[in-house]
Amino acid sequence: MSIAEVVRDEVARAPIGSWFIVKDLAERLGQRRAVEIALGRVAQSGELVLVRRGLYWKGVKTRFGTTKPDTFIAGLGVLRAVGFESGVGPTGWSASHALGLSTQIPAETHIAVPGRPPAPSLGVKYHERSSRWRTNLGLLEVALLEILREFPYQIEADWEMLEERALKLHTEGKLDLIKVAAVSAKETHCAARDRAGSLARSAQQKTQLSA
Repeated sequence: MSIAEVVRDEVARAPIGSWFIVKDLAERLGQRRAVEIALGRVAQSGELVLVRRGLYWKGVKTRFGTTKPDTFIAGLGVLRAVGFESGVGPTGWSASHALGLSTQIPAETHIAVPGRPPAPSLGVKYHERSSRWRTNLGLLEVALLEILREFPYQIEADWEMLEERALKLHTEGKLDLIKVAAVSAKETHCAARDRAGSLARSAQQKTQLSA
C-alpha cells in the first residue's frame, strides 16, 4: 500500500475523537511530506479537521461539515503534538468548572503545563508549571492541585464543599487524593501543600472508617 492508502485506511478505522499528528505518522511511515499531503487530502474530503499545522482531529461528518473539538480538547491535542502526554490539566475557572465547583464557563480555556508550553492556541492559554512530578497526575488531579493553589479565588465553593467534592471523586476513583498530596509536597506552594495534605488525611480517615 502507498502512504496515502495507509493514511486513508487508518483514518477510516479510527474512532471519532482520534488525533492524527504528522510528526508521529512520519516517524512510523518514513516520509513526512507524503504524510502531510495524504492527511491534507483526507481533511479536504471532510474526514478530518485541521486544528493546527501538523495536527488533525477526526470529528463527526454532518450536512453542515465536520464537527470540531471544543477548545479544551483542542488545547490538549496541541500539547500532545509537542510531547506533553500527561501532567496537564485545567487551571483557574477552567479547573473549577472541570471539578464541578463552578457554573462559570470561562471565555478562554486555561491549561497548566508541566514545562515550557507551546504558543497559545485559538481560545486557549497555557500556563507553565516547573514540576516534573506532575507527569504522574491525571487531568482532574491537576485541576484539583491548581484549585488548591488559588483557593479561595476562582471557585464558587467554600472549603467544606471543595472537600466534599474531592472526597466524592476520590471514592469514585476519578482522582487520587493521596497522589495529589504526594506531588504537592514536592512543589513550592506551601498553602496548596497544606490543603492537599488535609484532603489526603480526610480520604484516609474515610477509608479506615468504612473498612
